Amino acid sequence: VLAKGPNFGKIYTLTVTAPCGSDSRAIARVKVKVINNRLNAFKSAVDINGGNLMPGDEVLYTISIVSLNDNDLPGVEFSDAIPANTAYVEGSATGPNGSSVIFTNNTLYFSNIMVPARGQVLLMFKVRINNPVAPGVKDIINQGIVGYDQNGDVQKDSQALTEGDTLITG
Repeated sequence: VLAKGPNFGKIYTLTVTAPCGSDSRAIARVKVKVINNRLNAFKSAVDINGGNLMPGDEVLYTISIVSLNDNDLPGVEFSDAIPANTAYVEGSATGPNGSSVIFTNNTLYFSNIMVPARGQVLLMFKVRINNPVAPGVKDIINQGIVGYDQNGDVQKDSQALTEGDTLITG
């Protein structure tokens, strides 16, 4: 999904579903191209202990933000609401040097991210699946937003929403 021309600045969504009982080493992956050919964002989720995703398991989310630009991209931000039926693993969020991470109101906010020209940065965090999971719950759905301020006016010039990262318990 590419935002450029008359579509520049629009928000696009992708959905990824993993079949029940799938190899949990690669539970869900999503790729979003964003911001007028300047950034790619890749997101994956992995069940840390392997096997099927079960109540009590920890899931590692990894977000890779890649610059397609010949200049550094300062002011990149990423936010991610912790999925329903999970809990954030306190202190598990990491970002590149110089970035800030805040966890508030069940949402992680990564800010002050500098993506080097033609380079990439990684963001990571863990969640634990509730044990027990509420009756009838089979999917864990995660969504994040990546954006940046190109001209330093504190307004995000563009952002993209990742929707999906659907994890199926069982």
